[in-house]
Amino acid sequence: NEVHHLLWHQPDDVDDVIALVPSPLLEKIGGITELTSMVCSHLNDRELYSVAQVCHSWYKQAVRYLWHWHTPTCDGRLLASSLVDSRINVHAALVRHLKFTTSMYRDDAWGWRYPTPNRKVPPLPGLTHLTCEPSSLSRRNADILASIFVPTLKRLDIGDGVAYENNNPDEAQSPGVSWFRIMSSKCKRLTSITIGANSRIRSGEFERFLESATHLKSVKLGPGHEHLLIDRLVPILKSTEVHINDWDARMNSKVFEQLPKMRALEFVKITLTNHCFTGKDLLRLKVLSHLKHFEVVSASVLYGPRCTA
Repeated sequence: NEVHHLLWHQPDDVDDVIALVPSPLLEKIGGITELTSMVCSHLNDRELYSVAQVCHSWYKQAVRYLWHWHTPTCDGRLLASSLVDSRINVHAALVRHLKFTTSMYRDDAWGWRYPTPNRKVPPLPGLTHLTCEPSSLSRRNADILASIFVPTLKRLDIGDGVAYENNNPDEAQSPGVSWFRIMSSKCKRLTSITIGANSRIRSGEFERFLESATHLKSVKLGPGHEHLLIDRLVPILKSTEVHINDWDARMNSKVFEQLPKMRALEFVKITLTNHCFTGKDLLRLKVLSHLKHFEVVSASVLYGPRCTA
C-alpha cells in the first residue's frame, strides 16, 4: 500500500479508482533504462515483441535482448535490422574497474560471425583498476589501447600472453603499436602492477617504465620474466615465477644473483628443467624475510617431484 500511494495519487474529493493519476515518481521510474532492461531480461521472444511496441524507450531495450543471439522474428515478421547503442556511454564516467577481454565476435543479420577487436571504447575519466584477460590486447590499434590505459589508473593486472597470437607471434599487435609503450607513457599514477606470463617486454623499456612510475609500490611478475629482475625492483617486487634450466647458464646465474636482493618478495615459484636445486641454492634465499610462499616444481608434468613449503 505504501508503494502504491507513492506511485499513484487520488484526489481527496473523488472515491473512484479510475480517478487515480500517476505521480511524478512513477513517471520518472518509467524512464529509467536500467529498470526496463531488468524487466526485459526475464521475457521470451514473443513477450519482448509485445513490449517493443509500448514506446520508444521500451523498444530499444527489447531489441537488445531479441538480437542478443539470433535474428528475432515473431509470427514470421522481422522485428528490427540493427542493434541500438550501448548504455556504456551513459555510465562511462562512473566506471572504476574495467575487465578487458579477448577480441569479441558479432553476428550479422545473415548469421555470419566476424571479429571486432577494435570496437570503440568510450572515454573512461574515472577508471582506477584495469584487468586485461589473456590475449586481450592482441591486434589492438593505438586508439583502443590509449582509451583503456588512462592517466587515472592506479592498479593494472595484465593476463598471460596479452599480445600473443598462437599462429604468428610477430603479428600479435599492429605494426609500430606496443601496449607496454602506450601504458608507460600514459599511466604515471600506478601503485600496483601484475604482469602475467609471456608479456614480451624488453628489459630496457621495463627499466625506463620503472624510472617514471614514481608511485609504484607493488610489482608481480609471472613466468618468462627472468630478464626483468633488475635492481630497481628490489623494494617493490612482491611476487615472481622463474624458470631454471640446463641450457641457459647465463640466465640461471642472473636469477640466483638477483633473487636474494628482492627483499620485498612474498611469493616465489621456481620451475626446474633438468636442473638440480641444492641446499646451497636454497640458503641464498633465506635473506627474504617477508617470504610467505615458496614453491619448487619440475617442468615435467607427469613425473617431476614437487615441493611446496
